[in-house]
Amino acid sequence: MQTDFPPAALDVISRTSRQLSKFSYSAGGIADVIGGTLALTVALAHGFNLLTPTSRVVFFTFPFIWIAAKELIRRRYYQKFGKITEPIPEINRIMHIVGTVFVAVVGLIIAGLVWTHVHTAGQSAYVATALAMPIVTWLFLRRPIEFIIGIMMMCQSAVAIAGGRYPFAGVINPPVIIPIFVIIFGIAAHLQFLAAVRRMRKFNSELAKGAL
Repeated sequence: MQTDFPPAALDVISRTSRQLSKFSYSAGGIADVIGGTLALTVALAHGFNLLTPTSRVVFFTFPFIWIAAKELIRRRYYQKFGKITEPIPEINRIMHIVGTVFVAVVGLIIAGLVWTHVHTAGQSAYVATALAMPIVTWLFLRRPIEFIIGIMMMCQSAVAIAGGRYPFAGVINPPVIIPIFVIIFGIAAHLQFLAAVRRMRKFNSELAKGAL
């Protein structure tokens, strides 16, 4: 079998590896589509006042369902051909630390302010969510998009389970607009993944035939 590949073949290997490595960190693909869809669903339910006792409980589970799904998709689907790790920019590492500290401070303040007013299971779940946010952020919300969509969804779900709601504020509503963009970015990333897989399979096929 030939081991010295021509420049064109090396370019295919390099380009495909770079694209696949993005799904270890910067790209979410289907996971972003799921997260954006769940966040949009919660935002619309809040905005149009469609919250019911049952839906409040269901929405409370959305962030945790999404986190489990995105981790599973990343490891079992996007890295099914092997784990290729994308280098994480230092600025992103710093932002992750700062974001986690910020969420921890805000969570502690919220918990401290409302702790004496907790009288229901829903309100207890609200406080528990505020305290759990920094842990979830540090472990699972590593990407900027994950941080934005995850924190937004957890806030909306916590308010819902406590009996409150986020009404629409004006014409431009970030809780609606942001998930739509996340869905679009997720679809675009997934299409890039499929293109990379097609290139890789074509390359392997040509390699097996000795065409390289």
